[in-house]
Amino acid sequence: MDGPTQKLRWFAIGIFAVPILVLAVDLARYGDLSRLYHEGSGIELASFLLLAYGCVGFLVLAPQHAFGRVWHVPVGLFLLASRELDLDKRFLADGMLKSNLYRHDNPISHKLIGGAVVILILWVIWRHVRRSGPGWVRSIFGLQLWAWLWLLAMASIVIARSLDGLKRKLLKFGIEVSRGQASFAAQTEEILELAFAMLTCLSIAYWLKWRAAGT
Repeated sequence: MDGPTQKLRWFAIGIFAVPILVLAVDLARYGDLSRLYHEGSGIELASFLLLAYGCVGFLVLAPQHAFGRVWHVPVGLFLLASRELDLDKRFLADGMLKSNLYRHDNPISHKLIGGAVVILILWVIWRHVRRSGPGWVRSIFGLQLWAWLWLLAMASIVIARSLDGLKRKLLKFGIEVSRGQASFAAQTEEILELAFAMLTCLSIAYWLKWRAAGT
């Protein structure tokens, strides 16, 4: 087995090892399954570490791509990892993705930083759609595994986002959600976000394998 293939195999193993290790440590530390769903620990921490792992893995395994035409992939993973720990609203007067930061009387430096990050996010999205989108669609019809894994990843995050604040969203339509149902929705959201991180990393691993094969 050659060096690149061996590295790719270890990268794939790490995709499963990271969440298992994080969840096992958290469970051993607290001895309570419900703690796994707490903010900043357990599942959320595993999701963050997986996205960061995918970003670093892409840079190490495919620098020719990461620093070339598909630089938007590691940058997108970095942005997603930062969002997982709410770094987008931790250091500024308000969340940089919220209009309140720009409408209210906040420091101009905060607005400039937030605006720059928003522009970067839009640029990354545009490059994903314009540069990577057509090849991904062709690979979907070509039944390439990496493309279908990415499709599942996107489906997971879309469903997870729809569950975020479900009680508040349904209340606008006069629908009451019990505390238990809201808690179940929040836990499902965390699990789906972890699934998104794992599927994204697996998609990267199989994309790298697909590119290495020259297909």
